Amino acid sequence: AARVRPCHPFHAVVGPPTIAGPRPPPDAGSRRHRHRLLSRHRSARETRGPGHRMTPNQRTSLLSLSLLDGLPAPVRADIVGAARVRSLDAGSIVFSEGAPAAVFCVVLGGSVKLVQLSEDGDAIVFRVLGHGDALGTGSVLGYDAYPVSAVAVTAASVVEWPAAVMRQYLEQHPMLSLNVLRSVSDRLQALRLQYRQLATEKVERRVARALLKLVPRVGTRVDD
Repeated sequence: AARVRPCHPFHAVVGPPTIAGPRPPPDAGSRRHRHRLLSRHRSARETRGPGHRMTPNQRTSLLSLSLLDGLPAPVRADIVGAARVRSLDAGSIVFSEGAPAAVFCVVLGGSVKLVQLSEDGDAIVFRVLGHGDALGTGSVLGYDAYPVSAVAVTAASVVEWPAAVMRQYLEQHPMLSLNVLRSVSDRLQALRLQYRQLATEKVERRVARALLKLVPRVGTRVDD
C-alpha cells in the first residue's frame, strides 16, 4: 500500500499568500505615487514560498528564545516542530499591510522593519526588529489583516507558525500566552517612551538614542 506523507501544519492551514492592494488615495497624483512605491516594494525579491525545516543551529536558537520561557521541554519541542523557517534577502517582504493576518512570526536572524504607507505614499517606519522579536502578533489576537508591512532590512531568517496553530498553543499553555503578552507590553512601553522623547527631548538627542538602539540590531562590527 502506498504511504501517505503527513502534512506539515503550514500546508494544512495556510493557503497561497495574497498581497492586498493599496487603500484608495485622495487623488490621482497620490494614487500614481503610491502605486509606484508599492510596486517597487513588492518587486524587491518578495519570497513567499513554502519555507524549509530549520537547521540544528536554528532549532537551538529558537529553543532559547524568550517566547518559550517557562515551558516544559516537550512542549517547547512540539511548538518548534510546528514551525518553519524562511530565509529572506534584504528588501524581501515578510507580510504586507492589508493582507490576511494568517501567520505569527519571530525574527531568528538579521533585522526586519515594520512599515506603513500613508495615503500620500510616504513610508513610515515604526520599528526595526531583531533576533527574538515577534511580529504579526495581531494574527493571534483576532486581527483580520496586518496593519503594517514587515520588510527585511538585511538578509534575515524568520520563524513562522500558522495563526490558527499558534492560537491553539496559546489556549493550551498560559505561560506561552504570558510571554506573547509581555512582548506586546514591551512594544507599547517603547512606544510610550518614544512619545515622551518627542515631547521633551531635542532632535539631536533623539537621533543619537535611536542610533544606539539600532547598532546591536543592524550594525556590523568593523576594524578601525
